[in-house]
Amino acid sequence: MTDTSDFFQFKRFITADLLRLLYVVGALFITAIGFILFVSDESSLDIPNSFWGLILISVGNLLWRLYCEFMIVIFSIHERLVSIDYKIKNNKIKRKR
Repeated sequence: MTDTSDFFQFKRFITADLLRLLYVVGALFITAIGFILFVSDESSLDIPNSFWGLILISVGNLLWRLYCEFMIVIFSIHERLVSIDYKIKNNKIKRKR
């Protein structure tokens, strides 16, 4: 099959590539919000916003990275399974007898 037909039959996903871009945009957004909290003067619950800003920058980016990696792993598993299926259908895997 060609790449175009694989794309339209949903055998090739573009989501993994989009997730990599979305990760960068999300990480920049989380970092920007954390920085804004860090430099703001207000506080909530008797804890300064600088603390919440540091927590958001560190823990928020870590959790965002874990989520994006998990989603990329799911799509990578799918791509590997499609590759194995293609090889089996075209008898490119030598079978032991």
